[in-house]
Amino acid sequence: MIDTTTFFHGNHEKVALYAHFIGRLSHLGSLKIKQRKSNSILVLCNKKNFGYIIDSDSDENIMTKGFTIVFSLRRMIDSPCILRVTQPYPNRWSHHVVIDSKDAINDKLIEWIEESYYHAG
Repeated sequence: MIDTTTFFHGNHEKVALYAHFIGRLSHLGSLKIKQRKSNSILVLCNKKNFGYIIDSDSDENIMTKGFTIVFSLRRMIDSPCILRVTQPYPNRWSHHVVIDSKDAINDKLIEWIEESYYHAG
């Protein structure tokens, strides 16, 4: 089991946001969360990795009280809530979303995460 308090360096606001986010994904039956050896990234996976949670303290380009969710889709999403989009290879787009409040964990974000989950596995 992942010690989220340690992962988020004792920041209880981030731990609460993380718990809220994971709670919104509880209906995804085979969701697993792993911590990378670098300790700065959590990996969301079913049979394959489909998303990542990065503590914003470890990303010098993003200063926030929250964390960043990165998920991959077969299409590019154009939305003001998406911080950055990259295309690591054809037909795969990585989307970076900063989560700094419970309001950021909205139905649209959960739809995108679900889409990523189902396309990965």
